[in-house]
Amino acid sequence: WQQHRPGALRPKQPIKKPPKQQRRAASCFFLQKTEKKLTGQTVHNFGAVTQLTREQQVYALAACHAATDSQKLKFVLLEAIAATRKARALQATKEAAETEPRSAQQLAARQAQLKTLIHNTVGKPAYTKPATFATTKAGIFSVNADICVVHYENTPTDDLKCLTTIQKAADIKAAAADIMQVTEMKMQPTSAFATLKLKLTLAAAGTLGTGGHSLTESKGCTSNSQAAGAIGTVNAGFALHSVEAQDNANGAETIAIDHTGRTAGACLQPPAKGTDDGPIVETKAVAKAICELKNLQRTSMTSTYGETMKNLADDKDAQEIAEMLQTGEIKAETNGENKKQMVQNILGTSDKTIYDELIQPLERIKPAYKVSGTANSENLKTLGESDSYAAALAFCTSEAVRGVATSQSIAATTSDSTKPEDCKEKTDKNQCNNKPGCKYNEKDSKCEEDPAKTTTTPATTNTTGSNYGSAQPTYKDAYDACKGFARTDALKTWTYARHELTALKNSEIKAAFKKMC
Repeated sequence: WQQHRPGALRPKQPIKKPPKQQRRAASCFFLQKTEKKLTGQTVHNFGAVTQLTREQQVYALAACHAATDSQKLKFVLLEAIAATRKARALQATKEAAETEPRSAQQLAARQAQLKTLIHNTVGKPAYTKPATFATTKAGIFSVNADICVVHYENTPTDDLKCLTTIQKAADIKAAAADIMQVTEMKMQPTSAFATLKLKLTLAAAGTLGTGGHSLTESKGCTSNSQAAGAIGTVNAGFALHSVEAQDNANGAETIAIDHTGRTAGACLQPPAKGTDDGPIVETKAVAKAICELKNLQRTSMTSTYGETMKNLADDKDAQEIAEMLQTGEIKAETNGENKKQMVQNILGTSDKTIYDELIQPLERIKPAYKVSGTANSENLKTLGESDSYAAALAFCTSEAVRGVATSQSIAATTSDSTKPEDCKEKTDKNQCNNKPGCKYNEKDSKCEEDPAKTTTTPATTNTTGSNYGSAQPTYKDAYDACKGFARTDALKTWTYARHELTALKNSEIKAAFKKMC
């Protein structure tokens, strides 16, 4: 937690070293706060991908259902913008997903090891049962010696209260919160985890001889057949005086966690073999994990719903997509203001958000299709954000395809039926007069084109139940009304008109067609 930030003032007086347990607890506490600060990028980035995917689907459905080309162009542009942002967010998610779990695991492992070290710290001995004076053994210290067996057990720290009562906890939290600026930190060396390196001290009293009993403290024995007693009262005895874990002579190590450095000693250099795959997560591996987490990017890709129509004109992606939609290419030398104008040509300059201007109205449109006999009850926005998106898009696409095919067939049939050469093929008077667009010339005894008949309703047109009578507009009327306005789904427009404009006369409905086209 002892940190160094560029430009920070060094204290003039040396900092008094805190107790060993406090140093270890503070290191663990700092790693906890640092891990919390540096992780979460994967979840954040995936959330952005999910939202932008929904938006892209909503725009695709809206474009398919658009009533006009200008409206469709808006949704096509927005769909492309959402797709571009999603691709970038997806790349950031992939990078985070590959790095974050591995690095976070290193920090978590180090914390667990520090807790274990604190838990097993030697220094609270317990003598669990009386010592035993054994028979003389030869070969100890090159002579015969008396043996006293002592049963020793270390009392561990179970509650780890030191993690919640850390000195300068507020300073440690502040350092973790500012981890992006911290370039160095102190960390326990690997040698600190070697708890089996113990220092044992035995003390003897009096002249040792044969025979003896356990001391009353159970940590040694009397000698020379002395009765049991305390080590301080017997005439002859020896005992275990103390058990201590050897402290690291050099104290905590300083490790570099400057994620911007690329020198040989920088933290992002691969650690030496064995430093990140051994039983103890070593300091260099921890430093590398911290730096990798610091280098992860939280995607800046945001929802398009909150953008305003006006502000999107300044978006570089929007400018390039708008240029492609209107010119068929993206030119590097195109003036910035011209590119901005291209976006405004499509979206306009409204101060309203995309959501208010274009998304909310979609909640009033419910496509009329069925799945397994059940009619759809959801609006376009809900469909685009749900699992039903694929079925809704398939329905809309199939409807448009059928409309194009029918319109083309009608156009071809109508065109063919009025060709002069087709009329000439009819030599029979009745066949000629019954053919749309043809009239039999009695004087010249031949079949020829009749311009008056090419714009009338064919005899087969069904007018039953309609309000138009003989003035009912035909499919050809719909095609003629729309063909000059780059509409390809004239049939769809015609179907809409039959339902919504049934009170209009033939001339009025033609004008309505043109307006919709």
